[in-house]
Amino acid sequence: MRRVLQFELILYALILVGGFSLLSSMDGFERFHDFSRTHEDLELDEAALILPIALICLAIYSYRRKREVFQKNKAIEDARNELQEAYDRIHDLTKSKEEFMAIACHELKGPLGGAMSALKLVSKDACDSHAYEMVDLARESMNNLQLLINDVLLFSSLSQQQEIVRSAPFSLRKVVTSIERITRVTAESRGLELSVSVDDDVPERLVGHEGWLRLICLNILGNAIKFTEAGRVTFTCSYQNSPDSRLVISIGDTGPGIPLENQEMIFEPYEQVETSRWKRSKGVGLGLAVVKKIVELLNGTIYLHSSPGKGSIFTITLPVESID
Repeated sequence: MRRVLQFELILYALILVGGFSLLSSMDGFERFHDFSRTHEDLELDEAALILPIALICLAIYSYRRKREVFQKNKAIEDARNELQEAYDRIHDLTKSKEEFMAIACHELKGPLGGAMSALKLVSKDACDSHAYEMVDLARESMNNLQLLINDVLLFSSLSQQQEIVRSAPFSLRKVVTSIERITRVTAESRGLELSVSVDDDVPERLVGHEGWLRLICLNILGNAIKFTEAGRVTFTCSYQNSPDSRLVISIGDTGPGIPLENQEMIFEPYEQVETSRWKRSKGVGLGLAVVKKIVELLNGTIYLHSSPGKGSIFTITLPVESID
């Protein structure tokens, strides 16, 4: 930009010198003087004085405008560079955090597996039913922790833009049971009724992405429990085989609801709805933006039906195959 300003100044000077030389070589000044003397009523002398002054003023104005534009562009460029540096720092920190999460989870799986094995051996030697029940409860808690660690590893792989793992056979009812065990304690501690059901027409064995399915349900169900002050939370699964096989998951709550104008915004990254529902709680799990991304990667859909004071219902459909 500075070179452009210098070029314009040189161009103005060349035009001035060139014009003066051209007029001199053609006796333009003498002819203009003779013409002005014979037409004094036109006041050409004043016009001859005003014209170069006007040109000089125009040149000065143009230069000042160019300089202002240059300064503004430089400020914008500096701000852009600062934003890029900040983005790079955030990206590096996020990458380091995700790598730490992956390493920590892998390291946790070792001692967790050892503890599970030890509890299994202890359960065989339990002397009475109460001791056996306590050991079984501990095993169940450890198993839930192992599932959560696996889900964190899945999320880490998504953040690192790894490919979605291939689908595999799984039991939906077992997945739903594990989700219920993880979330029921929290729901009951908040005084909420948690209703979980799987329709009878859902096949016993499905082919799909078990880990991603559990991650999606845990996040939305966890949010429903977290943001509902009183009432109930429902978690239902149904099966639809026409025109293609799909699993339909519905998670509803009796919370404060989300205004229509904010319903699209909650699926955007780094966005939160400015209501007391969201302000009272720190964090929203993985975030609905991540959930939506996972659902779309699985060729599924996610819809929200909500209105203030009437709660919310999230409906997720995911393609699956039945092997019954």
